Amino acid sequence: MKKIVLIALSAISIFLTFWIYRNYFKPQNVLRPTELSDKNIYEKIARSAGGEVVHIDTGSSPEKMNDFIQMNYEENNYVLLWAAEGETISHEILTEFQIDQNIKKISILVSGLNKKPEVEVFNPRKQKVTFTKVLESKQSIKQIFDHPEQGKWKLKISSSENIQVKILALSDLLVSPPEPVELRGRPGHEGYFQYRGTFVSGSKVKFNSDLSTIKLSSNKDMNIKSSEISLLSLGGKTLESGTVNSDFRIPAEPFRTLITWTDGEGRSGQRMSQRIFEPNKLPLVSFSMNSDQPTSQEFCDLINSSASWNLFAEAKTGASVIVSCNLSDDIQGLKLKTHISLAVPWDQRQKTTTVVLSQSDLNSLTKENCLNIEKIFSKFPKIIKNKENLSASLTFSCVGGPSRFNAILNIKVFQNN
Repeated sequence: MKKIVLIALSAISIFLTFWIYRNYFKPQNVLRPTELSDKNIYEKIARSAGGEVVHIDTGSSPEKMNDFIQMNYEENNYVLLWAAEGETISHEILTEFQIDQNIKKISILVSGLNKKPEVEVFNPRKQKVTFTKVLESKQSIKQIFDHPEQGKWKLKISSSENIQVKILALSDLLVSPPEPVELRGRPGHEGYFQYRGTFVSGSKVKFNSDLSTIKLSSNKDMNIKSSEISLLSLGGKTLESGTVNSDFRIPAEPFRTLITWTDGEGRSGQRMSQRIFEPNKLPLVSFSMNSDQPTSQEFCDLINSSASWNLFAEAKTGASVIVSCNLSDDIQGLKLKTHISLAVPWDQRQKTTTVVLSQSDLNSLTKENCLNIEKIFSKFPKIIKNKENLSASLTFSCVGGPSRFNAILNIKVFQNN
């Protein structure tokens, strides 16, 4: 009897040891998505728009700030290979990504909410790779690698908090990222066009990536042997996968799309869509611009003095507007610029989509504060356009009084003629 009990206890001990190792010590390849609205609204907005938050000490040299600005400018021409964000499940995260023969440079960003994670990068031969250049801030590290070796790379991250991972690449290979499509057109002339409805969890939608657009900048077509589209959670977990132009069941959580392929010579590649799809919500469209009006340090201090003056949000739709003051590089060198970024819903089935935002601070404002906010928004035109042939009109107002006010921003999104 004692032997049976001891054997049973030993089996339980082995099981517990294996379970603890698997869940807490063995490197994981996914993150646990978490809501950041009540933790760091700026980080939430940046991640939703495909951007990043960089904490740079005010005493940093202009050269360091210029390096960040220059790299962000270059990355406008990069493609996304991989992105994930969320809480770390174990103390180590191990991510794999494919480098194809057409990639000239990669940029790997890993950032935490409060602390800079530790990062190691390994090439297909399992050798630790030293970066060509590195950009570091208080809570992030960005490593740049020139002429990366073709094959499967690994990224090892040590962290115990909510992190963001983003891998971008400079490539002369043009790939259409996976997008939802629907059958439309007059009888006899039907075809697949961009999906215009709201994503409902549990419903089925086709996703397509036109593989005929996979070609080199020299216009030489690639022979694609096989390909697969995956719907991934924001933490990097595969939720659905299937062939191009097949039906996918819409998950209950936000997701990104990924396409992987193998060509006729056995070489593999991958691309991820920058867009985040949110079930049961209208898709968000982005607008951004720098003000052409001169910006003084005094005006920047005004913007940065209170979050309630420069940040507007609406929780139900996920819409947000943020105004910031940044150093921008132009012909005459670094200059202070007032910048505005919008992420607002748009219903493609309607001529106009309207959203009303209020300042993030729940406390009401004084008349002076409201006038300050109005002064900030007066730096920008009443209508802002984006690259998707959309326009957003902004109308600012202060409501309430005579001593306490609320700042309201009315935004209308519409298609350009």
